[in-house]
Amino acid sequence: MQDGVYYDENLLEQVKNKRRKVYYDEKLSEVIITQCIVCVLLILIFVVMNIFYPEISQSILLKYKEYTGADMDRVLVNAVDKIIEYVSAVAK
Repeated sequence: MQDGVYYDENLLEQVKNKRRKVYYDEKLSEVIITQCIVCVLLILIFVVMNIFYPEISQSILLKYKEYTGADMDRVLVNAVDKIIEYVSAVAK
């Protein structure tokens, strides 16, 4: 007993194992959903900004192209390819 708390190693391991089994699957799906929500919000913000402030959105797009060195058409195709690849892997 340490400061009024009992430690039982077996009990702690059982709780950790149960949490790992359940939490891993839940965590993975929560991460994917959160990333999707963030992406959709970013797209909506960018579209609205493009309507009201096109010069700012164009400068952001140019900076993105400059930092990534990527062509926007190819970036979208790569993103769609990765989504299809992930869905195909999960379905198996």
